[in-house]
Amino acid sequence: MSILSLWWPPVITRFEDSFCVMARPLWRLRGMQPAKLSQGSAVLGIGLVAAAHFANDSVTSMLPALLPSLATRFRLEPTDLALLVSVFAISTSLPQPFFGLLADRIGRRWVGAIGLGVSATLIAGLSFAPSVPWLWLALLVAGLGSAALHPAGLGLARASAAANPGLGIAVFSSVGMAGGALGPVLAIGVASAWGFEQLAWTAVPVLFVALLLGRLGPRPAPAAAQQPVSFGRRLLKGRVAWLAVVALFANLVMLTFTSAVPIWLVAERGLAETSPVIGLTLATFSFAAAVGGVLGGVLTRWQRPKKLIVGSLATSVVALQGVLVAAPGSTPYVIAVAAAGALLGLHSPLLIAEAQELTPGAESAVAGVLLGATSGTAGVIYAGLGAAQSAFGIGQTLAVVSLLVLPAALVAAATLRRCAQKTAAPCAGACARETGCCAALAGAT
Repeated sequence: MSILSLWWPPVITRFEDSFCVMARPLWRLRGMQPAKLSQGSAVLGIGLVAAAHFANDSVTSMLPALLPSLATRFRLEPTDLALLVSVFAISTSLPQPFFGLLADRIGRRWVGAIGLGVSATLIAGLSFAPSVPWLWLALLVAGLGSAALHPAGLGLARASAAANPGLGIAVFSSVGMAGGALGPVLAIGVASAWGFEQLAWTAVPVLFVALLLGRLGPRPAPAAAQQPVSFGRRLLKGRVAWLAVVALFANLVMLTFTSAVPIWLVAERGLAETSPVIGLTLATFSFAAAVGGVLGGVLTRWQRPKKLIVGSLATSVVALQGVLVAAPGSTPYVIAVAAAGALLGLHSPLLIAEAQELTPGAESAVAGVLLGATSGTAGVIYAGLGAAQSAFGIGQTLAVVSLLVLPAALVAAATLRRCAQKTAAPCAGACARETGCCAALAGAT
């Protein structure tokens, strides 16, 4: 059975009258009546959106693998390379709320398609940039394209999986992670076999996917015609802001793990710089995070999202601490790495889905806040953690930062509990799943 079919179980319709919070799409709860998607259309829609995410991340993830070649071509120092990476990371993350708001207003399909097309210019720009200023321009423009695709794609993924938004977002996120894993391998393979300039040809399939997304992608009703949302009023304060704090803590933990663990293995655990354990650690963590995201979406059929979010964050601290005490490369070490990745990856799609239901009409914008703005902020904070690593040691810094998942779990529990306590509208949005009731049951009692 396909994973994509899990959010369309036929048995849902039998429970609709008694358990509306599990079965009714969000537009019914708000009184909206867009065109219904058939199962085939839903699978095609989420397939195209996920393919766009795969193509985008496969291109943007090429940059780290190409840094040594760029350093040789343009005689760049390590500080120059670090600045390039930092600027590109910021341009791909911090503008996401703006592009999400734009997608909610003018249409997510073409914002996502144009963003993907612009993102493809990265690899062409890296291949043909004649000087460092052109290199900067390529990174900046391509970063903005990626920033446009992500929130628009998350909104489209949600629209394509109305019966289980968490699973739709999880599939979108997980397929993107797979593209991110392929990009460095593809970049090195093409550059080694045919030359650095031939990398530009890898932009062709990305442009093709962008065209398909624009022509055949999901066509949800424009959010501005449904329920306009004030960006500052609804996205930067209240429960959404507290959920963004949760996402910030979790993203900082994940960024610290993926960035500091390789250095920790070499500097403090005595591994060689080319040790396969380093690659095994990063690959296992990323793959497990992708699997955890899909698993979280599936589990919402039996467990409330609040329990999954809080539980996965709280228990991930055990796995994170286990990585630090296990022998690198041993079976317990690999299990701890996989568990940490799966538990940290499980909560993210569900958290985004909860925030989207709190902001009807601004689903893409709020996805940009929780996915992009928090990631960019985590990157800025991580720059300051370098001093802590030098002063106290990399392992000690990892141990302390990993504890941030505990306050993240507490904030998530308190925020979602406040939503559950709003019983005046027991079937509205995210509160519906927390109260576990619907109008029919409320009337019966």
